[in-house]
Amino acid sequence: MKTILKLFTLFSVILAALGQYGSARALSGPVFDYPVDGQDLDYEGSYLFRVLPMEEAQGFLWGFFQNDVMVWENYRDEGILSGNEYSIHPDTVAHAQFAPGDVEVWVRAMVDGNWTDAAVITIHLVPRAFYAVNIDIKPGDPTNHIPVRGQGRIHVAILSTAEFDAPALVDQASLTFGATGSEASLISCKKKGKDVNRDGLPDLVCNFSIRLSGLWPGSTVGILMGQTIDETPIAGSDSVTILN
Repeated sequence: MKTILKLFTLFSVILAALGQYGSARALSGPVFDYPVDGQDLDYEGSYLFRVLPMEEAQGFLWGFFQNDVMVWENYRDEGILSGNEYSIHPDTVAHAQFAPGDVEVWVRAMVDGNWTDAAVITIHLVPRAFYAVNIDIKPGDPTNHIPVRGQGRIHVAILSTAEFDAPALVDQASLTFGATGSEASLISCKKKGKDVNRDGLPDLVCNFSIRLSGLWPGSTVGILMGQTIDETPIAGSDSVTILN
C-alpha cells in the first residue's frame, strides 16, 4: 500500500511541478458513486467509474493498480486529467493492461490548484463463466488420430442436447480451436446440422486447419472455444492422438 501511495503521489507532484496546479495542500477526497468497494465487474466488459461531482474541481487523476503495480493512469498514459466519470472499454490499449483479479482504484481531484486526498476502492475483475459444451473431434473415428504435419482439416462436432441446439445457438464466426482453444483455425462450418452421435439431435460440424491449430506431438487434448449468438462463452474439449 505504501508503494502504491508513493507512486500515485509521485504523479501528483509531477503535475504540480508543471506550475499549473500550485501546491499540494491536502483536501477531502472524492466520494465514489459507483462501483462500490468490493464489487465484482465483468473482466471482458467495460469498466465504468464515477465519483460525485466536486465544485471547482479542475480535473481528476485516476489510477489503477494490480499487485502493487500501476497498470493504468489517465495522466501518465493519456496525458490528460479526466472528469468525475471514467471508463475503460474492451479492445482498447487500457483494457489490455488488466488481468482477472483485484484492482485498487485511486482517484484524486485538483481543486483550486491543490490536490485532494485519494479515494480508494478495490474491485474484482471476474472472467465470464463458460458454458461447457460436448465436442467430438473427428466424429466416427474413436482414435482421433491427427497428423501434426498435415495441411488438411480437422472435423469437430459441437454436440446438441435437449437444452442446447448447437446449429441454432452457436455463433460460428466466434469459434477457435487447437492446443489452447484460442487458435484462429476455423475454416468453415456446415450449413446444416448433422446428427453425428445418432441421438436424434442435429449437431454443428465445423472444419479447422491442422496447421493453424497449434497441435503438436505432445498434445493430448484439443480445445474449442467461442460464444453463443447471445455472447455467452462456450468451451469444450476432446482427446487427440498426434501422429508425426
